[in-house]
Amino acid sequence: MAGFPVLVGIGMGVALLLTALLLRRAILHVPDSWVAVTRDPRLHTVRRLIPGPRTALRWPFLEDLWGWLDTAPRVLSGRAAGVRSADGIPIEVEWNVSFRLNPLAIPPGNRPAALRALLRNPDDLIRLHLEDVLRTRMGEEPLERLCAGDRREFLAGRIRAGLVRRLADQGVEVQRVMLGAIHPPVESQQARILQEALRQLTPEDAQRMAELARVHILGAEEGFLILPLPASSAGPDARSRAA
Repeated sequence: MAGFPVLVGIGMGVALLLTALLLRRAILHVPDSWVAVTRDPRLHTVRRLIPGPRTALRWPFLEDLWGWLDTAPRVLSGRAAGVRSADGIPIEVEWNVSFRLNPLAIPPGNRPAALRALLRNPDDLIRLHLEDVLRTRMGEEPLERLCAGDRREFLAGRIRAGLVRRLADQGVEVQRVMLGAIHPPVESQQARILQEALRQLTPEDAQRMAELARVHILGAEEGFLILPLPASSAGPDARSRAA
């Protein structure tokens, strides 16, 4: 019987230790501007969204921590390729978007899928939708209008409106969209420079260039280069000197 109190003391110590470990695992400290997401470990469904700052008690074996979401405002930047203007010119567009995550705004029926995407990589989700909307909206305008500063600001507002509609039930609040530089591909830049140079040619210059091109092609086909005589050497005096 003398050993009974000792066994009781050991049992109580073990029980207290286990209780302390369970409490340590159960207490969840959520910092400011963060949201903790918990789920049922058996059903793999969302149980709670716990916004900070607060300390919450998580029920052991009934819910586990799925992940954390940072709800502080931030900016995402990128460059969209594969954009075509209304006149068919391929361009690349620099953009940036200001946003914040708000998982509490997700409708209950959409929470599992939306939270999974946010916990995986919210930047990829936003980039995918923004560039899709951007291609659609900028494809409605010719390049000349896209490059106008006032029109670009109007288009940024339309892109933001489309992005808000797409992400409203995805837990993303879009605050602002800005469009940066527009980059035509190198071939388009060279073609525009050539077109501008051709516009400045006189009919005589254009005819002279066409003749030079014809002579160059003939020379290439025959394996030698034919050089046309200068205009000043092609008159009667030149023929008489040659005779």
